[in-house]
Amino acid sequence: NTYYNLVISGFPFLYICIRNVKAFHWYILYSVIIFIEIAYLKTVTMEIDLNLDFRKLDRKVLPIKWNENDGKRIVLQIQKIRNIAVPKALEDKMDFPYFLRIDLTDGKSDVVGLVSTPVKGLNMQTPPGTKLQITCPVENEKNFIFLNNSNCCLLGGIVQKLFDNWNANRIGSLSNRTGVAQNKLAPQWIPFAKKEQNEVLPSMTQQFRSLSVTSKIKNPRQS
Repeated sequence: NTYYNLVISGFPFLYICIRNVKAFHWYILYSVIIFIEIAYLKTVTMEIDLNLDFRKLDRKVLPIKWNENDGKRIVLQIQKIRNIAVPKALEDKMDFPYFLRIDLTDGKSDVVGLVSTPVKGLNMQTPPGTKLQITCPVENEKNFIFLNNSNCCLLGGIVQKLFDNWNANRIGSLSNRTGVAQNKLAPQWIPFAKKEQNEVLPSMTQQFRSLSVTSKIKNPRQS
């Protein structure tokens, strides 16, 4: 039938399994096969979505009524994390007070999350681009939402460009704080494929203009 042909063309592995099962006179319900396929497709889709940069997608979920949308789940992208309970130089220390400020975006609008109690996987080592799932209701005050283990969950995901930028800057700032010699530090991160607007390369004639000028000066010995 049509579904069986679809399995053969789209999922050859399942076709081989079904053929082997039939050889042993076992019976499999089509509902089980459908469930396996749907679960597989959802997993692949989730892995792809988590690695995308929301800022480049045409999606908008904010603003929402955080207190009224009971059970509603939204996924936002982390832009920046700071531990505002300590000075910036001590943010990476694990034994200091914990109060995170998390800048979140849906790609179009932003919201700030405040975390005063530890959330699994969420810390200063979490790179920008990581996806965070938030479940309503959430206590909020204007553009600030208060997050904890019961209303948010870290999904993961890596946006490669954001990760590389964040990692390079983190290594540079860590070297500065540990007193590494200045000439041994990594250079400041500059994104590739960018050119200075005022950069003008001299032409060949400009480089050798001095030669043309000096050649016109008469040698005193020849007079």
